[in-house]
Amino acid sequence: MLCLYCNRPLHAAPAQSGAAAPAEGVLSLPSALRGRWRIVQQWPARGAEAELLLVQALAGDGPPCVLKLYRHGIHPKADVQARVARIPEQHRVRLLDSGVSDGFAYELMPYHPDGSLRQLLDKKGPLSPPQLSALIASLAAALCAVHAQHLIHRDLKPENLLLRSLDPLDVVLTDFGIASVQDATLRFTSSARTLAYGAPESLAGVLDAKADYWAMGMIVLESALGEHPLAGLSEAVMLHRLCTRAIDLGRVRDARLRMLLRGLLLRDPQLRWGEADVARWLAGDATQTEPVERGGPLGARQPYRLGDDECFTADQLAVSLASHWPLAVADLDSGQLMRWLRQELADYNSVRVLITLNEQTHLSTDARLLHLLLHLAPGLPPVWRGRALSLGTVLTWAAQTLKGDPDGAQWLLDIHQQGVVRAYAEAGHAELADLHQRWQRALDAFEADWQAAQAVLAHHHARSEPASYDDVLYGQVAGSVRRPMPALLHARLLALSFDEGWTQRLRQHLAPELKRLSVQVPWLHDMGEASQCRPPRLLVLHALLPEAQRWASLAARQLEEASEQRRGDVAQLQRDLQTVWQDVRTASQHVLFFDHDSVEYLADMLRTYDHQAIHVRGLGWADDELQRLRQRLARQEVALRPLREACHAWLERATANQGWFSPWMGIVTLLGVLTVWNWVGGTGALLVLAGVTLAAGWRLWPLWSLSAIMRKSGGGLPG
Repeated sequence: MLCLYCNRPLHAAPAQSGAAAPAEGVLSLPSALRGRWRIVQQWPARGAEAELLLVQALAGDGPPCVLKLYRHGIHPKADVQARVARIPEQHRVRLLDSGVSDGFAYELMPYHPDGSLRQLLDKKGPLSPPQLSALIASLAAALCAVHAQHLIHRDLKPENLLLRSLDPLDVVLTDFGIASVQDATLRFTSSARTLAYGAPESLAGVLDAKADYWAMGMIVLESALGEHPLAGLSEAVMLHRLCTRAIDLGRVRDARLRMLLRGLLLRDPQLRWGEADVARWLAGDATQTEPVERGGPLGARQPYRLGDDECFTADQLAVSLASHWPLAVADLDSGQLMRWLRQELADYNSVRVLITLNEQTHLSTDARLLHLLLHLAPGLPPVWRGRALSLGTVLTWAAQTLKGDPDGAQWLLDIHQQGVVRAYAEAGHAELADLHQRWQRALDAFEADWQAAQAVLAHHHARSEPASYDDVLYGQVAGSVRRPMPALLHARLLALSFDEGWTQRLRQHLAPELKRLSVQVPWLHDMGEASQCRPPRLLVLHALLPEAQRWASLAARQLEEASEQRRGDVAQLQRDLQTVWQDVRTASQHVLFFDHDSVEYLADMLRTYDHQAIHVRGLGWADDELQRLRQRLARQEVALRPLREACHAWLERATANQGWFSPWMGIVTLLGVLTVWNWVGGTGALLVLAGVTLAAGWRLWPLWSLSAIMRKSGGGLPG
């Protein structure tokens, strides 16, 4: 099935979609609707201003409705809405509800099960004479009602005619999205109308209600033939036909119908039939005369020739210039165009525009030609260098650029540098205005994030890296990273702006990699999380990824070098500790109970060992080798404890014995023995000498015992 409102594919029928869940990634409803409706189907967006959704009421089993949900910040024209509301409901689609919620404007309309005229033509082919008569009467009445409110629909086509009934055929109008309030004469710069049903004068940007009657004529002719009279023609050929030739009615057999169509499809809007003429035809007025297309084109005295084209008017010239771009560029450079505009067409406004454009030396010839086309025919469908320009075209070239196509890259860069999209946006082209707005907004956001990232990088480089020779030699900013190539940058910005899937894939690619790198790259923390940042910053992070990988590689190399250095340091500590350990073992085996120097040497070795052990424990890293060394130290500490205690005890005892075995004590002892010898005799002297010997043994025995413990403990130390 097709959407009744825009002819887009409808993947699920309403009868089957009552229990269906919304497709993944579908829009969520604003809060004012969320509690009353649920989304059954979302149709792929074609327009720049709104989404169309099939919705079902949460309460009850009522029929589904169509919700037109405008993009955030876009609101339908209030004056147009007010006038549309005054059109009788038998001529327009009924509006069930409208409003603004959470910044989103919306309109709720009934779902028409009979479909649109487009669906009927695709399914049944040409309409029967009774159906055709009913269509003409219904459409004429609808246009009278629209124009009575001083509105011009501007986008009449079979897709916008919904069927109220099939027998008799009765249509209602929908999609007043580009409708405008009618003044005496309207000048439009927007080319949002559908080319196949647009009046020739729309190329010049000047419209009135007669433009809707041209569209009516094309719709009736297509309904009579079963196909559009210009079907199969390219846009360029279609434009040329509209500007230079009358619509061929030779296949219409019915003379009265042919009269109506000839009147509706007169290329001169002043002569074209309108409300009164159609009413006379419907009434069967026998006095109504056959309309006649004006014989030759008015305008220039001599035509401007491009290839096989002969141009007499400004809009014909614009169409031909757009179709013969290389010739047009050459004629613009040579001054031939200006001479014809001045001498033959006598269009001095266009001459002044050309003079102004020629003074703008920063513009290329292609850009000057573009601005001339927009002046000559503001309603001309967008074109650049002979190729049609649309949102789809730009996105296609962006996709080709992302695949590495150099032609796509050059084309994309060209339309940006030449300001092509901006020119059409300023001229009022709605689709390209939306493209320009999104593109420029994404570019501005990227530029802001890029400058912020450069500042962060420069700060971290200044703190952590010396200026390189190349940076100083070539005047580069320390820490700067090369920007993405312009064409590739623009292609990615467009992908971010119009393809949520591409954005999500880029986010999923970057987030884990940057999270892994952030452990070693400190400035990544200042850039924000890839999983949460706004889309343009993803491109900044993507551009910084090689630099982050370089930092991580450098950090890993420095870490490995530091690890290697630490391993060398640990190995040296192990060797030093082993040397001291062996010295301790050797010194312990040479301890003599009466040799103070040997014990003092052992104490020195133990102190040296302690100092090295303290150094090992105080090191600020914890790799495996160091941990094993610390565990070995812990075991050695246990083994050394008896030796250390014995050594300390020996030294304390030896210090205490210094008074007992000093020279003065020896003199006193000798004098005492001699005195006793003189007074008592030899026996008394021997007793005194025995007492002195026992006292000496009492003081020396602990030293001998401790020295024995030291020798035993040292001998038991592991090698």
